[in-house]
Amino acid sequence: MLKKLRDRFESIRAIADLSTRAEAIARRWGVVEPAAEHFLLAALEMPDSSAAQALSALGHDQASLEDAIREQHSETLAIAGIPQEHVVEGEVINGPTDTGLYRAAATGKLLMQILSRQARERNSGGFRSLQVLEAALALRHGVVPRVLKKLGVADQLVKNSKSVG
Repeated sequence: MLKKLRDRFESIRAIADLSTRAEAIARRWGVVEPAAEHFLLAALEMPDSSAAQALSALGHDQASLEDAIREQHSETLAIAGIPQEHVVEGEVINGPTDTGLYRAAATGKLLMQILSRQARERNSGGFRSLQVLEAALALRHGVVPRVLKKLGVADQLVKNSKSVG
């Protein structure tokens, strides 16, 4: 019982760390509310390094993931008729620092809901950053599923998560 309580406490701290990292990444990218891609990038920075190791085993790292995300953003803007030269990147945003409910973009909220559901289903052990990658695989729409597919890692991650889980 004590181990389960300790795992839960550590998981809460790790999720808070993940969220803080996702917010920082989003703001560096000029976005106030972190989306799924910011949480995915944040998972690669987590101290347990399980997400970074899984991605590395498939031939990718944080830089290649960031490049793929930027490419997806550019493609989406181009489809909307917004040329890349009209996009100003790198403008850091200092968002609200209120103490209200946690704010994330719709895809960020969905990713966290999936992560929470998967944690309840797993019902053992503490949080590992690899679980963010597993939750990202459950997303059906948005930048993250397109990036994972384009990098050719989505199918491999599914196979690996089934063999581990």
